Amino acid sequence: MFPLGGLHAPKEIWEQMNFFQKVVNQIHHMILPIIAWSIASFATLTVLMKNGLLENLSQDYIRTAFAKGLSEKRVIWLHAIRNSVIPIAANIGQIIGVVIAGSYFIERVFNIEGFGKLAYEAILQRDYPITLGFLVIVVIIRLLGNIISDFTLALVDPRIRFK
Repeated sequence: MFPLGGLHAPKEIWEQMNFFQKVVNQIHHMILPIIAWSIASFATLTVLMKNGLLENLSQDYIRTAFAKGLSEKRVIWLHAIRNSVIPIAANIGQIIGVVIAGSYFIERVFNIEGFGKLAYEAILQRDYPITLGFLVIVVIIRLLGNIISDFTLALVDPRIRFK
């Protein structure tokens, strides 16, 4: 049903395809790696959300909202989930780092020539320029992730305001 490796059909078949067939073929080859990446990232987000929600549901402001007569759906969606999203917003930068670290495993399993595999082979062969270039790119992506995390946290948490 889905191809188990590579990012496109073999070279002999690939060269005979028109542009539209190449796009469809490449999308078809990318479905399984994207699903694998998404499941790993989604598991982290789910655990963060569950723990935050369980902690917030036992807080006094939730009991107060119920005592005011608000419906359970309204209390959970407007009060509990809003505060449970804060840890997720704070950890977006770290989640981006985990996705980059997991790229090697995805590339290895699905036989994709990619960034993670290149970095791994450069480390094994002690190719310092490629290794340092990889580290610079990872650090820049991690810093951008932390900046995105700060802005997201400011959007989600009403206590934080940039001046």
